[in-house]
Amino acid sequence: MLLVAATGCGDARPPTYPASGVVRFEDGTPVRYGVVNLVPQSAGPSARGKINSRGEFELGTFDTTDGAMAGEYRVLIVQYLPSAEKVVAAPDEHEHSDSSIVPLSYSQLDHTPLRAEIVTDGDNRLEMLIERPGRSSQ
Repeated sequence: MLLVAATGCGDARPPTYPASGVVRFEDGTPVRYGVVNLVPQSAGPSARGKINSRGEFELGTFDTTDGAMAGEYRVLIVQYLPSAEKVVAAPDEHEHSDSSIVPLSYSQLDHTPLRAEIVTDGDNRLEMLIERPGRSSQ
């Protein structure tokens, strides 16, 4: 019985490190509303954060804002647009057009060009730049 107590599960989560950032289009306009999801290149849990109206997010892995585990990640941006009810309440804050919508490829693991690295002893402030829809590469 003592052996079971000494080797009990407990809350032995791997360490996480504070991480936050901003999602913007290449022209500096913030991506408003959505979710940032960091998917590890190797095994382990993903980290995610809700994007606010200024394009800012704070990451969490086990809790809402506990950060992310150290390592390299592919980054997904999944955008959602506010309901029409909120748009009427504050139109300037919630206006959107086709050019302010994040292209679908950023929400697909096999197509997203975004990458991030979370470090144990440094600044984990991430800046994600998104290409506007319909823009052609030259």
